[in-house]
Amino acid sequence: MVRLNINDKNISQNDFVKLLNDKIKELECNNCVNITEIPYLPNLAYLYCSNCPSLSKITRIPRIMVINCEKCINLNELPTPLPKLTLLSCDGCINLSELPKLPRLTHLFCNGCINLSEIPISSTLQVLNCSGTNINRTGPI
Repeated sequence: MVRLNINDKNISQNDFVKLLNDKIKELECNNCVNITEIPYLPNLAYLYCSNCPSLSKITRIPRIMVINCEKCINLNELPTPLPKLTLLSCDGCINLSELPKLPRLTHLFCNGCINLSEIPISSTLQVLNCSGTNINRTGPI
């Protein structure tokens, strides 16, 4: 597995992009305050980008299985489709207003996503933790 762990919280978006390549399967860039976008990474399966306050876009990631984007306060949508995603942890993503269809999702953590009012429920969902949201409707995908 090709893993990239970025420990420089002040890395610029340009320098961040220069470190990436198509072979990366696991990316950890927690606490990177200047990252605004996660670009297309065709083989990425695990993305850990929590507490990236400037992150506003995650580009399509076809093989992604796990996304932890907690406290990415400027993130307002997730890429689609996400056919292999099994775990989504988006606690504190206060601008996230909608979730795409997530057919294989088993774990969803969306505490404090105050703009989230509806979530698609998959028959595979085992764990749902969504306190502090405005969810008033759940529906099948």
